[in-house]
Amino acid sequence: ISYLLDVYNHYFTRDLNRDDVCDAFAGLRVLPGGDGAAFKKSRDTLFRVDRNDKPRLLSVYGGKLTSYRATSEKIVNRIRQSLPVKQTIADTSHLRLPVVD
Repeated sequence: ISYLLDVYNHYFTRDLNRDDVCDAFAGLRVLPGGDGAAFKKSRDTLFRVDRNDKPRLLSVYGGKLTSYRATSEKIVNRIRQSLPVKQTIADTSHLRLPVVD
């Protein structure tokens, strides 16, 4: 929660704190359904939206953890029409990832 609040407060104008958090959950990387063992399932990334025009909800199925940057870019491009127009602050394709010990 602290990490997400820090990122939000860095890129957006409103200062949020823990008192503003009303709920939390953790997501899982769900593989598409089908027959066979989980280890043999496709790792292709599938996107499902609640509606094609200005989606409010986008679900991600499958994918690989190592492709999160490319997947994130596809997600933002897919939902961009639903987001308010903002000036670009950072281009993540040019940012170095921090090394975590």
